[in-house]
Amino acid sequence: FTDPAELVNALTAKEVDAILINYQASRFIVNNLNPAEDNQLKLIGNKIPIGSGYGIIALKNQSALIDKINHILLEMEKDGSYLQIYNEYFGANSVYNLHH
Repeated sequence: FTDPAELVNALTAKEVDAILINYQASRFIVNNLNPAEDNQLKLIGNKIPIGSGYGIIALKNQSALIDKINHILLEMEKDGSYLQIYNEYFGANSVYNLHH
């Protein structure tokens, strides 16, 4: 996708299930590109602390998907797999300073 509007169009057309993007960009999308007729986009969970953070966006009416994503993220945090993946790609001494 070349711009945020294309991401929103793909999500609302159900061509993609969710959007994982820079946190500030995700806030911009939810606050400024949310379809006005039903305000259907939702920022899911807390920002992912990589750099300035990442956010996940889904359609509000996809509660099963949102619940599943939230559950998986919480489980990954609890069992340490999130930290393991983070350390693998960014290193335990990463400048992003992820603290568990």
